[in-house]
Amino acid sequence: MIASKSDLHAILNSFPNNLSYAFGYGSGVFSQQSRHRKPLEQENDTAIVPGVLHDNDGEKDDATSSETMIDVILSTKCTKTWHSENLVRNPMHYSSMSRILGPDFIEIVQNWGAGVYFNPMVQILGANHEKRLVKYGVISEKRLKYDLRHWESIYIAGRLQKPTFTLCSCDEILQLQEEYNLRYALSAALLIMPQSKCTGDDKRIRMEDVFESIAGLSYLGDPRISTGAEDPNKVKKLVHAPGQMDRFHGMYNQQFRQLEEIGLLSLTNDIVHVNLMEVSTRKALYKRLPPQLQFETRSPLYDQHHQASDLGVGYSYQRSRIMDSISKIVAPSARIQSAKGLVTAGLSKSVRYAAAKLAKGSLNGII
Repeated sequence: MIASKSDLHAILNSFPNNLSYAFGYGSGVFSQQSRHRKPLEQENDTAIVPGVLHDNDGEKDDATSSETMIDVILSTKCTKTWHSENLVRNPMHYSSMSRILGPDFIEIVQNWGAGVYFNPMVQILGANHEKRLVKYGVISEKRLKYDLRHWESIYIAGRLQKPTFTLCSCDEILQLQEEYNLRYALSAALLIMPQSKCTGDDKRIRMEDVFESIAGLSYLGDPRISTGAEDPNKVKKLVHAPGQMDRFHGMYNQQFRQLEEIGLLSLTNDIVHVNLMEVSTRKALYKRLPPQLQFETRSPLYDQHHQASDLGVGYSYQRSRIMDSISKIVAPSARIQSAKGLVTAGLSKSVRYAAAKLAKGSLNGII
């Protein structure tokens, strides 16, 4: 069962209320069923609003069930204070080790990796007092802002590059999201487009290809992909599930308009007209990447390739450099976050959670 707005707000109300930002995401929030069925919004004759859920989105479909886990991220100014209050309110959400050792220990673990503390596979009362399976992560407001502004780990920033449902908001975080994170994501996605999609005479790229490139950014270097602990079709599902294209459009509309205004591209329906083989276009997009990523991918060899008569050489080289650098940002934090699940969730719950992920990943279609 896909979560409704009522479910998500009921879940949010079960936590301490000192939150600065919160959002829901993933297959428990937005359906990732295949395209052969109508979007739920169309089935119920409800207009699609990007990033918005409707109460009637909670109807069952073939691809989901009441056991589909709802993913939520919570941001607060002081994570130690928040966990102290949540330990009193929801002690059984935590592993026995975390309950015994308390907030000081939780704060140490909190700061490992990308700075997110997850409690997975907990049961929380949703709408109509129905138990819902939830995984929630807690991150400090400071760490979230830094990731949005600088792409420190692209861990939460990566989730916010794809459609989410905002539960409570902060103007400063929303500004960082629009001004930096989404700008970085669109620029990087265009710069790493496969050359085969950029060499046509009419210089046209399908919008869905751009969105797939965006959706895949935070999976570059993610060990869950290489180990089969993630659905290999995840990126396509994130883009092509009912309503998702509209949500992506809503998210990136302002970023596309900015690129149109400076003459880098133009849009016709779901087609992006852009010459990514043009050096000046790529340089302009490159300057819209995070400063640290620009620094790490710049080299004398890059300039030589751009001066070469074969522009494809420079294109392939820069694309490879950017992808490798993003992978090096993503991989360390992703590995640590996966490993610290043994501490935050406990052994038993970690095994069950890993088994569920493997069933979606490498075992999908086998069992």
